[in-house]
Amino acid sequence: MNPLRDALAAEVDFPRLRERSAIKLLLGATRVRDGSLRILTNPELTVDAVLASACLPLLHHAIELDREPYWDGGYAANPPLIPLVHASETSHILIVQVTPNMSNRLPKTTSEIAARIEQIQFNATLNTELEALKYGKIIGAADKLRRLRIGRISADDHFEGFAAESAANIRWDFLERLHLGGRAAAEAWLNQNLPAMRRSA
Repeated sequence: MNPLRDALAAEVDFPRLRERSAIKLLLGATRVRDGSLRILTNPELTVDAVLASACLPLLHHAIELDREPYWDGGYAANPPLIPLVHASETSHILIVQVTPNMSNRLPKTTSEIAARIEQIQFNATLNTELEALKYGKIIGAADKLRRLRIGRISADDHFEGFAAESAANIRWDFLERLHLGGRAAAEAWLNQNLPAMRRSA
């Protein structure tokens, strides 16, 4: 059972998204067989494509696409920044980081350790791609990279104990705190960066 499947099927018009969307979408999925990243674009978007891109193997069965099982794209790229830069003409990228960076307490139980390992793995793929883009900017690999500006919003500094929370926590009080923490992080980023962005526009 995957209740997300029914919710997606009920709420998203996938044929319209594939054929007439003005917004270019990129979803990442990790092929289980060899750990490689697959980028799914608008013509490939289906319920299964979305489920594959968000499939956590300890919670859900792998999702098959073209007879290959896939897991969450975050295991291979979180998010796939280099394909995003390649596919886009924008000179500004804003990352909204939902996986906590920092944890102030040592995980001790099996579930706590597994959760922290997953956080570290997901952030490692993000940091690797960020470093690759920064290096590309330094060596002037392309005009697009020289112009590129990357921002990052993270709720780490605005949500006490964020790293200790379970991704499966759907309690309303937690969701409210998450919402408030996200807004605070976004407002702090805008206050710090918006004046410079306006000057460079």
